[in-house]
Amino acid sequence: MERLETRRLLLRELRRTDVKSLHRLFSDPLVMRFWPPFELGDTEQLVERNLRRYAQDGFGPWALTLKGSDDAIGDCGMVHQEIEGSSETEIGWHLLHALWGQGLATEAAHAARDYAFDRLGVKRLVAIIHPDNVASQRVAEKIGMTLLKTIQHRDRPRLLYSLEPPR
Repeated sequence: MERLETRRLLLRELRRTDVKSLHRLFSDPLVMRFWPPFELGDTEQLVERNLRRYAQDGFGPWALTLKGSDDAIGDCGMVHQEIEGSSETEIGWHLLHALWGQGLATEAAHAARDYAFDRLGVKRLVAIIHPDNVASQRVAEKIGMTLLKTIQHRDRPRLLYSLEPPR
């Protein structure tokens, strides 16, 4: 999977050595306020699952690092997701809460969106967002996504955003 570069970020494949830095993110109750915070084993499983995605699908979430550092400060990228009986390509992002409000999630999501359309040939991206997660809704809208509808995902209501490539 290609490494991407933005003005402030490098997006690179996750590595097993990222578990410690990613665990700061996924164990943070504020970051995970819409999902249960992770135990260390959950973070290890997440990294392993994404390594398998790279091999099987040719893509998955990238680790986000600030230029000049190799520490993962978040993740962003695409995964296959089953939604209402259809296979979709979901884009998602997570960022350390100390870095919220700086536009980094939007910067990463723009790069991932462009990669999905330009390099992977994805015909539609979706984002599944908790109804109370206004910040993620704003990121989705800033990369051009529009709200389609409310769906049930993992037995809970979620907002489904979508975007097709420009024609």
